Amino acid sequence: MMLSQFILHIILLLLTISSYAERTIDNLENNFDRQENVTRLNRNKRNDALQKNEIDRCGTQQVFRPDIVGGNVSLRGEFPWKAVLLKKSGEMFCGGTLVSNNMVVTAAHCVKGKHHSHEFRPKDVSVLLGVFDLLRSNEVGRVSTNVKYIRIHPDWNVEVDLYDADIAVLVLEKEIQFNSYIQPVCLDGPQSQIYKAVSAVAVGFGKTETGKTSNIAKKLSVPILDYHKCSTKKDIFQYLLSPRTFCGGPGDGRGICQGDSGSGLFVFYNNQFYLRGISSASIANEANECNVNTFAVFTDATNFCGWIRSGGLVDFAICINSNLTPVSSKRDKSALSAGECLKPNEYIESANNCSKLIYQDNGELVYYEKSKAKWSSRTPGSCTNRACMEADGNFVIYNCKNKPVFVTGTEGNPGSKIILQNDGNLVVYDSYKAPIWSLDIFHNCDLQYVVDEPQASTSIVTKPVKNTLYGNECLEANEYLESPNKCIRVLYQSNGDLVYYRKSSMEPFWKSNTLGHCTNKACMQEDGNFVIYDCYGKQIFATNTANHPGSRIILQNDGNLVIYNLHKAVLWALNIFYNCDVKNNEIHEPQDSTSIAIKPVKNILYGDECLEANEYLESSNKCFRTRYQSNGDLVNYKISSMQPLWKSDSPGHCPNIACMQNDGNFVIYDCNGKQIFASNTANHPGSRIYLQDDGNLVIYNLRNNPVWQTRSVTKC
Repeated sequence: MMLSQFILHIILLLLTISSYAERTIDNLENNFDRQENVTRLNRNKRNDALQKNEIDRCGTQQVFRPDIVGGNVSLRGEFPWKAVLLKKSGEMFCGGTLVSNNMVVTAAHCVKGKHHSHEFRPKDVSVLLGVFDLLRSNEVGRVSTNVKYIRIHPDWNVEVDLYDADIAVLVLEKEIQFNSYIQPVCLDGPQSQIYKAVSAVAVGFGKTETGKTSNIAKKLSVPILDYHKCSTKKDIFQYLLSPRTFCGGPGDGRGICQGDSGSGLFVFYNNQFYLRGISSASIANEANECNVNTFAVFTDATNFCGWIRSGGLVDFAICINSNLTPVSSKRDKSALSAGECLKPNEYIESANNCSKLIYQDNGELVYYEKSKAKWSSRTPGSCTNRACMEADGNFVIYNCKNKPVFVTGTEGNPGSKIILQNDGNLVVYDSYKAPIWSLDIFHNCDLQYVVDEPQASTSIVTKPVKNTLYGNECLEANEYLESPNKCIRVLYQSNGDLVYYRKSSMEPFWKSNTLGHCTNKACMQEDGNFVIYDCYGKQIFATNTANHPGSRIILQNDGNLVIYNLHKAVLWALNIFYNCDVKNNEIHEPQDSTSIAIKPVKNILYGDECLEANEYLESSNKCFRTRYQSNGDLVNYKISSMQPLWKSDSPGHCPNIACMQNDGNFVIYDCNGKQIFASNTANHPGSRIYLQDDGNLVIYNLRNNPVWQTRSVTKC
């Protein structure tokens, strides 16, 4: 009896201790959050200015933590750029990295899987920032936001096994306010130091050695192997790797696993963290699970820095480096004479301080207009040495092995000089001051809009009618045609480009794409051909309407630029129409718009059936239309509100036809026969495209299975 009572007392005591321990842990966690609040408030009160400066600096940790040696669990605030991607259900499916106040970088395969295994739309994804413990939704500083755009790198190919360009940018719906637990990582900086780093830190919530996803982010020091070394380690790597990838991992049972995809790999340099790589792929073992005894594949972020900076819109591999010095070996800082060189991070600059040519420490020579990259030598990753104007007239970039990796091919012209001019052009002149090589990039530093209309622009004064050119009448630089309703202009710019634009917004709708040529004139010839000539008398643009003497080119009130022959028949037209009374955010539907009349059912296109400019499909409930606009864009919209639900994003192209082909591919062609949009659904002969009553535009194959859709479902 005494023994049983004693055991009972022991059990009650243990339960009491256990209950006390649980309450203590809860109290500690709550106190931890409260203490962080108090600490942050006190720190802000003590030094607001310092806090603001630190928050504005990328790649820095705002919460002070002691160094951890050999630890594998990250601490709260240690990697404040860590992002978590969630499905609609709230399930985590990938990681990401915050690079600005509205952009997260992740792997392309996270949002668009290989072999069409899955594809997420912006509304399918949300992003968590400031997360330490996935199971605690009330963490201080945590932010959840929706995604506005998903931009996948154009080189990402889901049809092959190669993991090249496995990178995507998520543009967030709202701008994020940085705090102690949310900070962006650095992208641009000392590229050579980042590129040469032999190890980096991976951070993720992926599966652990127990086979379960970790609710607290784990960190791991990852040795880095370059593309060439890694591809020889295991045969399968040959099918995964590209020169824009690298591999890494200890290969000792620790490594990247499911759930870590899209997470960042970071290099620490000069008290800041830089994005070095993005977790891309790992090799499965016999149980079809990640094999952490081998290496993982990472996308090399240093090769996509500029693309990330642009929000996934401009395909430049470079980013500007702030650690730069002007070339100081001569008085003229806009030119290199024979025997003069640029060393890493040196640059020449135009005399008007508008353009720079920088030899970056990642081996790339980059031309910048102000801070925007316009041209690159495409030599990143080369070990750096010098970029020289040689005595023989050739401009050459050498790597550290003294091997030329870029040349202008102008050897045999001793005494030449390379000059960055005030007009933006980079030119090699020979000793007789004749140009022998140039980038043909021109700009106006005072240009606010895409269209350059200087104050000296004049309408043509050779005739009273200012919207028409007859035979042998020309536009000279900065002269223009103007429609009679004063809504549209066609301007022959001083940079060589003929531009069609709307006066109210200065927004160009069409260009001759002759930018960078020295100007001469744009003429309506007597033979009926409209031609642009450069200053050397070379023809750089033509409408190819010769053999029609007596023709004229007219800029009409409806916005169209047309060449008519003597019989008033149309020989050539831009087929751009614009109604000056339509608001910018509305879809312009001219009165002569027609639904397609080639078949009785007007909500479907079958094989070899097409839409021409201003023709449309209409849903059977008369609620939705899909119209091929005269500006080249295919737009799916709700009739009652005229608000677009989906666009092909092909405006500015001269329109031709939008066709459902016999092979199952839906394709838009411009007036030159060039394919400017495709659904990429070939190999499905007999398919049809169907505008449904729910607003969705869908391609169905012969088995009635959807193979492509706009996902524009909405209520009527």
